[in-house]
Amino acid sequence: MNNNAVSAKTVQMYKGDVGRFIKWGGSIPAEPKAICAYLADHKKIVKPTTLFRWRSALVNAHGNSNKDNPANHADVKTLIREIKMAGIEKRKVRQLSEADVHRIVSEMGPGPKAVRDKAIFLLAHECGLSREGIVRLNAGSLEEIKPGCFVLNGGTTSLKVRSKGGEFCPVAAVEEWMKVSGKEGPLFVCVNRHGGLGNARLTGHGLSLVVKARVAAIGIDPTHYSGNSIRRNRPDE
Repeated sequence: MNNNAVSAKTVQMYKGDVGRFIKWGGSIPAEPKAICAYLADHKKIVKPTTLFRWRSALVNAHGNSNKDNPANHADVKTLIREIKMAGIEKRKVRQLSEADVHRIVSEMGPGPKAVRDKAIFLLAHECGLSREGIVRLNAGSLEEIKPGCFVLNGGTTSLKVRSKGGEFCPVAAVEEWMKVSGKEGPLFVCVNRHGGLGNARLTGHGLSLVVKARVAAIGIDPTHYSGNSIRRNRPDE
């Protein structure tokens, strides 16, 4: 095994990985088809990142050289790409429909967190804002240009937001939140479980946790939902 380019901890992991391969029925040196069979046998029961490490261990066990290294064979590389693509597809974020957003908003209870989350869901969905687009907004981002019509200044883009009236009006929801939070600094800040407002800007990760919690509250499996699930595509996308 070539241990010159890896840490002591990695060496130990690689030894275990190679030992597992041998216990499975492999050998060193190995044939590319044996490595492919080994990885394929485990791809439905082992995380992709673990499979990638196993393959790296086998690359290392064969001298870490690209030339004639069976773990770098074209067939092995093709299988690794397929595993990566399958993982990307599995992690693909699902979008919430307008009906889902309205249902989520309708079932929010009272309190500052609910007021904030209602504003987030309705504004992001109406304007097609990404997770990053939402969390980087400041309190001064929403400017009234005439009664019932606002401009949302998101840094690199400006969008018109019209008051729609009713329970699902994004402008009314944001205005209600601003009455609670104040009008300076980040538009959306952290709110603790007791309803206390913090000064820190809500992060992208924090927004994803909010979405997952709200999705779960209406009985939807939150696994494939994140902060980008609220947005809907604008006509120009």
